Amino acid sequence: MSKKNWMLVGVIPDILISENEKIVACVELKYNPTGYVSFEKDIKNLSKFYSLKASSGYFFLRTNPITGNWDETKYFVSENVILIYAQIGNEYSFSIKHHQKIWLTEYTGLTELPKFLTLIGSLNNSDAPKFNQEGNSLPVLSS
Repeated sequence: MSKKNWMLVGVIPDILISENEKIVACVELKYNPTGYVSFEKDIKNLSKFYSLKASSGYFFLRTNPITGNWDETKYFVSENVILIYAQIGNEYSFSIKHHQKIWLTEYTGLTELPKFLTLIGSLNNSDAPKFNQEGNSLPVLSS
């Protein structure tokens, strides 16, 4: 029998993408165009979803708009869940300058490298914004 996942209490990602009751992607968005991007909490939250892949734990996502009670639909994290971190910030932010490092165990707490996609928009005072992406098992997006 499945157990409700209390590990996710208080974890509220910006976007969850599902196929039926399976979460296939978890997205965090960070927009701080003139400042430094604070990424640690977002990466930890994404990692919590990743650590639940293919587990027997479940959680609820929808509420009944009339009663406010949780809908009984149980959601599970897919074994192939993809973590997406989209950020726009100062070009000298650690998470922009060293975007590959934010997926290391030091920040994620995971023992394996997750499937990820990092979307980056970097800004400075003199140039137009620069956009970049990096991933490790995903097709490159074309413009």
